[in-house]
Amino acid sequence: MLERNDVVPMDLPCEQGDVPKLGIMHHTTPTDLDFDVFAASFYLLTEYAAYTDDQRDQHHRYLVSTVAAPAWQLDRLPLVHVYAKMLADALSARFPDLKPRRKLAYRFRLTWDIDHPWKYRHRRWVEQMGGFAKDLLKGNQDRVRERWQAATVGKDPFDTFTFIERTCPPEHTWFFFLLSRNSKFDGKHDAKVWAYRSLIERLGKAGYHTGIHPGYDSSNNFSQIAQETHQLADIIQQPVKASRQHFLKYQLPTTRRSLINIGIEHDFTPCLVEQGGFPHGMAEPFPWFDLQANKATTLQLVPTMIMDRTLQQYMGLTPEQALEHVESLLATTRKYGGMFTLLAHNDSLSESEEWVHWRPAMLDMLKIVQNA
Repeated sequence: MLERNDVVPMDLPCEQGDVPKLGIMHHTTPTDLDFDVFAASFYLLTEYAAYTDDQRDQHHRYLVSTVAAPAWQLDRLPLVHVYAKMLADALSARFPDLKPRRKLAYRFRLTWDIDHPWKYRHRRWVEQMGGFAKDLLKGNQDRVRERWQAATVGKDPFDTFTFIERTCPPEHTWFFFLLSRNSKFDGKHDAKVWAYRSLIERLGKAGYHTGIHPGYDSSNNFSQIAQETHQLADIIQQPVKASRQHFLKYQLPTTRRSLINIGIEHDFTPCLVEQGGFPHGMAEPFPWFDLQANKATTLQLVPTMIMDRTLQQYMGLTPEQALEHVESLLATTRKYGGMFTLLAHNDSLSESEEWVHWRPAMLDMLKIVQNA
């Protein structure tokens, strides 16, 4: 694989066991390992399979089964880190004087995707009145009550930023702001909304890191990513260096080339949306390798280990089970060394609709990530 200059369909075999081995070799290698750790790691790091598989989900995202086959067990293991340790152990056994590199220290990043800063407030008047009438006709008393509180006393369930600021240290926290209204899957607030601009400015002045959350239709649209990034840069009065795609939706290599061309240095998109775990087999940021161009790039990919909606929606866990699952991922990250990145949304602290009873668990989650 490593000798090729083209990209062709290639399905690496995988030997099951405590450590899945990709691309099994049937001869002994110079390191006494029975498989090619370099080819296996390259295959994982580059998302090789995604370049040759045209299967997508309903949002035209790569299927989890494409970018992370169940046999690889990336939901529980950072395979590239595991392979590196296996190689180091084999080399140390053969060359006792060789000093292996010390494992990376545990660090963390708390990241927030701000799709809907408010559930009801600061939206167009016609939208607010239409929504109020719709909930009345449907007899949705909870929503009617929430709307009334938002309109009369300014209490909006998605305005949870006080909780976030009390819990998340600015030096370890990133906010990714969605400014697009192009799609029904995008937000209801854009860069023209004064309150939204004010919120972005306030969090930036408090020392939080700021990134762009390019809209639903942006993965193949350079001009849209560029426009939204420039809008955010205008608000914060400095260049935008970090990004995460809305719906975690990207296209290889188009999206990442677009990010590089507009000056993005860190892409937080990699995340196994349906199961969590270690995308690319990594628990540490690493430079993106453009497989079609056959070259390394300046763009750093930041693996995200778990998303709040993965726990609640895709995995169907209770708040208590979600905490246990995060603790397991944290333990693995500490074992092999690396940076644990958590993806959350401000509405997961809202105690509204599907997030009822989740706030205590989410706040505990933020604390255990910091204290792991």
